[in-house]
Amino acid sequence: MFTIKAKDLPEEIPVFPVSQVVLLPRGSLDLNISDSNHIKMIEDALANNRLLGIVQARLELNSSPNDAYSIGCVGRISSFEEYDNRLLLTLKGVCRFETLKDRSSDLPYRRSVVDWRCFINDLEEEPNIGANRDNIVAQLERYFLKTGLVCDKWDQIRSISDDKLVSCLTMICPFDGGEKQAILEATTLEERFKILTNLLDMSIKEDIFPSIKQ
Repeated sequence: MFTIKAKDLPEEIPVFPVSQVVLLPRGSLDLNISDSNHIKMIEDALANNRLLGIVQARLELNSSPNDAYSIGCVGRISSFEEYDNRLLLTLKGVCRFETLKDRSSDLPYRRSVVDWRCFINDLEEEPNIGANRDNIVAQLERYFLKTGLVCDKWDQIRSISDDKLVSCLTMICPFDGGEKQAILEATTLEERFKILTNLLDMSIKEDIFPSIKQ
């Protein structure tokens, strides 16, 4: 498996703002790129170190089109395919970063100067936290029933590592942008897991106790 060391992390990276999506370390994100500026961004990344920063666009009422959260995660392009004037690619999450400033350039996409220091431990795989999978599966079954989600991979949920489980559920569960960002910014796997399970629990209880809704 390809690994990246701290010394390989660049000071400046191309950054792709997306809506309602976060990439977590060791997580996976599939992208379908059709915009010519973004295709140029991917081609440049492929010609260099294959690294692409993912940040979540802000969707608040007063946000500008270029507003994004300062904390994101860089991914390495692990595979790509050209198809009908599109690029289909998969990113594997490597390490989170803090955006310091955007770099002015003549390129048709965003490049940012970033700081890795607070998240450098992302390069080391975190040990399992001993999650009780029976409780998680029961909670997920209730949540999926409520939201209409369908899952046919319960055996995988019971067997994958804790960090992959958190990453997968953060991607597929329809949490709002702020909730997904909270999971991304949590310092440790244990904190991310706690936020995730609390979000699932609160969503389930909204149906049980509808009278407490505002």
